[in-house]
Amino acid sequence: MTLVNIKSSISLREYNSFKIDVIAKYFIRIETVEQLQSLSKNPIFIENKRYFLWAWSNTFFTKDFDGIIVHIDIQWINIIKETNNSTTLRVWAGQNWDEFVNLCTYNRHLYGIENLVSIPGQVWACPVQNIWAYGVEAKDTIESVEYLDMNTWHIQTLTNKQCEFWYRDSVFKQSLYGIACITHVSFTLCKKDAYTVNNQYGAITQETDSTDPKDICSAIKKIRASKLPDRHKIGTAWSFFKNPLIDEEQFLWLQKKYPDIVGHPHHNHIKVSAWRLIEQTVGKNYRIWDAATYEKHALVLVNLGNASPQDMLMLIEHIQTQVEQTFWVHLEPEVNIL
Repeated sequence: MTLVNIKSSISLREYNSFKIDVIAKYFIRIETVEQLQSLSKNPIFIENKRYFLWAWSNTFFTKDFDGIIVHIDIQWINIIKETNNSTTLRVWAGQNWDEFVNLCTYNRHLYGIENLVSIPGQVWACPVQNIWAYGVEAKDTIESVEYLDMNTWHIQTLTNKQCEFWYRDSVFKQSLYGIACITHVSFTLCKKDAYTVNNQYGAITQETDSTDPKDICSAIKKIRASKLPDRHKIGTAWSFFKNPLIDEEQFLWLQKKYPDIVGHPHHNHIKVSAWRLIEQTVGKNYRIWDAATYEKHALVLVNLGNASPQDMLMLIEHIQTQVEQTFWVHLEPEVNIL
């Protein structure tokens, strides 16, 4: 049997987005699928509640975790299929997402995810969150997802359709939450002659008029760097709340009352800009002790140094209350709150 090293009373400060110094009762680092499967016979794992945590996980801990944290650190990329127009890559769950985007865009000349550059985290989060940025959704490139079923301890594979992707959502946040531990994600990316860039969203056109995917990628890096904090220096999950989806009738009512409100059609709904709602209510650089909205972007919540979980919770709840009272729109966190 493959053995894993179980540690006790480990600080999670370096493993959570907000750098909150909470303690895990037990901690395991997983580097192979065999180690992962061996947990089925591990008494400490079986007898305790558990949470799977990847590096830079978008998780906000409200208190110490009285259970076992399983840290997945499995990395590798394989080519499994190639045609004249595309390449399909099988990527291990622990692969750094931003490194993967850069590798595909600049080194392998494979396109489709360049708009998702500079998003921190690992590949496993891509299908879970159905990550979205600058007009592109991860679901449009995902071929399949492999996961370890925590009930049967067998590896299962879901097709793109079976993942039930929705805006910032998937089956992994719904019926498979707490059951599926993702091990691999397969992406089908395009070669240049078979690809048309998505360069019409937001500030991209202000930054470049190029239709080269590499230029689009570089432009988005520059845009993000200009308005987002360095996550290695400041505790943050970047965008904390989802952009809310509302029906057209409600949007038109809000637009009459608040002409500056911004919305975009999305799956028979209107996707409203959450940062504008926050900026018009709470604003940028609003502080509750060391918990604050970022000085350059109101949607970004930050730990300025020594914010407690209670400080962060007060800030989150204050923002939600102010937006709901003003706009009758509920802001749903994108970050996992434990």
